[in-house]
Amino acid sequence: MRLCEVCFLLMAGKQQDLRYYYAEASRILKAELARRDISYKELARLLPDENYVQLKTKINRGSFSAGFFIKVLRAIGAMHVDITEKTQPGRRT
Repeated sequence: MRLCEVCFLLMAGKQQDLRYYYAEASRILKAELARRDISYKELARLLPDENYVQLKTKINRGSFSAGFFIKVLRAIGAMHVDITEKTQPGRRT
């Protein structure tokens, strides 16, 4: 699913899908951190305006801003991110 499609779903008021996208955003960041073997503590060193607890909470919650998402990806050196849609329970793709 493209980012513009995600934005459209959110703007269309499909609240039942919102939790799915929060979980997906969280999964993507966690996967990118794991792929690079970067812990939350190491990430906090890369982002001096965030601390370990804030980072862990935001990433686990998944309801962070697009700006935060991009800031983390740039800090860890992610040039490309796979946002291939995973099958959502009860949803046809």
